[in-house]
Amino acid sequence: MMIKRVELENIKSHSNFSYDLLEGTTAIIGENGAGKTSLIEAIAWVLFDHLEYKKDDFVRRGAKKGAVRVTIVSALDGREYLIERDTDTTYTVLDVEMNTRLASGKQEVSSFLRMHLGLDRNIDPKTLFKCAIGVPQGTFTGDFLRPAGERKLIFDKLLKVEEYKKASEQLIQTQRVAENKINELK
Repeated sequence: MMIKRVELENIKSHSNFSYDLLEGTTAIIGENGAGKTSLIEAIAWVLFDHLEYKKDDFVRRGAKKGAVRVTIVSALDGREYLIERDTDTTYTVLDVEMNTRLASGKQEVSSFLRMHLGLDRNIDPKTLFKCAIGVPQGTFTGDFLRPAGERKLIFDKLLKVEEYKKASEQLIQTQRVAENKINELK
């Protein structure tokens, strides 16, 4: 998936703010207070349902509600979608080309995003964002420095280690069946 555009309306200190991202790797740089963190937090909230604090604290002072719109190009089908979420109740996915609403409400939008992000049911989007995508400044190595047991819990889930173990066990069973068939033929 590629994020093309992020628009903030009454979010944090921004009454109206938009940022267009180009294809490829993007570095978000700027002065303190320019909106870098707001941009990342907005993406986390809309695409991964991750917000570190209450929605009321996300809304610009004096505004009744805030809204974020994220335009993406899906790796699944190459189509452009607009995901819109506000601090009230709106949470929708629009097909930009067809100008059609495809999903509405947290459950429908979450299912749509899981599919287009390629996430299976065992991966929590919030955890994925927090541990692998939107790692806060100064904490990138934090999970690597945890005690072995804690590291194992975090990384086993992200790397789907349990699924590989199950696949390995199934392959061993398949190998035994094949070996038995070969021995029967001798």
